[in-house]
Amino acid sequence: MSLSKFKLLKLYVRNKRFLPATFFLAGFLFDILTLGRIDDLSNIIMQVLYLGAALATLTIELKNLHKSETQVRPLQLFYQYHDEIYHFLVGGLLSIYTLFFFKSASALSSLIFLLFMFSVLIINEFDSIKKSGKTFRMILFFICLTCFSFLITPLMLGHVGFLVFFLSLVLSAILSALIIWLWSKDNGHNLKKMIMIPSSILGIFTLLYLVKLIPPIPMALEKIGIYHKVDKEYPVYYLHHQKPWWKFWHSGDQDFLAGNDDKVYVFARIFSPGGFKDQVYLNWQVYQEGEWKSSDRIPMTITGGREKGFRGYAFKSNYVPGEWRVLVETKGGREIGRISFDIEKQDIDNSNFKVELDQ
Repeated sequence: MSLSKFKLLKLYVRNKRFLPATFFLAGFLFDILTLGRIDDLSNIIMQVLYLGAALATLTIELKNLHKSETQVRPLQLFYQYHDEIYHFLVGGLLSIYTLFFFKSASALSSLIFLLFMFSVLIINEFDSIKKSGKTFRMILFFICLTCFSFLITPLMLGHVGFLVFFLSLVLSAILSALIIWLWSKDNGHNLKKMIMIPSSILGIFTLLYLVKLIPPIPMALEKIGIYHKVDKEYPVYYLHHQKPWWKFWHSGDQDFLAGNDDKVYVFARIFSPGGFKDQVYLNWQVYQEGEWKSSDRIPMTITGGREKGFRGYAFKSNYVPGEWRVLVETKGGREIGRISFDIEKQDIDNSNFKVELDQ
């Protein structure tokens, strides 16, 4: 063995325990750089290929095919690095789903799913988890399979809602049952234990859905802002505001100075896939007596396919000074995004408006 090969082998042995996490993180970073639209056919095909490869890796391990008397050299080599390969595949899949959930989520659910993603990476390094390696790898796989079902079902049906969620659960349950049947056939694995894994995952996702912590994927709020006036001359929207240049973090007039007869406009750009048609609501809320109270809930029908998202706006004429917010919600009340702003009555110079173009 040459000196260089010896050094590489020594380096591999010394850092072998960090390789699963390294490949997991590599898969996450790879997909951040290459991820396209949620309805991109190449993205969907890649997810199917990743799921198929992860399933094949688990099947080889669970059915002990690598120990067969008829084993072939490529299978031996594959199994030698199966842990690294598996973690790369799962890291790639979870990164896809985390990013898509993040785009479709409000602050709380975004945080929960991001914490979940990185928690899996950290937990994977615990010795107790490593000793139960097969079980933990099965958990990861069924999480990915469930997320895929939640993503593909609304894409196929063209809308979101409880029925779509229920059909996603059914799809995931059917696929999970077929996979467990494949694994348990002519094998000594504990069938009850294997069934408990996807059943528990589906139960957890159902609970998260019921408490409204699962975002309304595949819809995503690309932009939202508060303005004094919105004019439309297709394909351009003219957004009038008085935002000072130094408040670069504001979207329009989030410090809204209201003159006599001024209307408060909210402009939103919402992405949804091609063939998608659904209704969202702009829920205007004001903070009074220590709580948020709904003032108006204005419907807006969106159609999918536009690269930068479907555009629409609404305005409010009757309002009081104070703290306000507009929640963008699905028909079922699931939040896609929000914007907060303050209204203050004040004489304003109507000639001092800036105009922002949205094309």
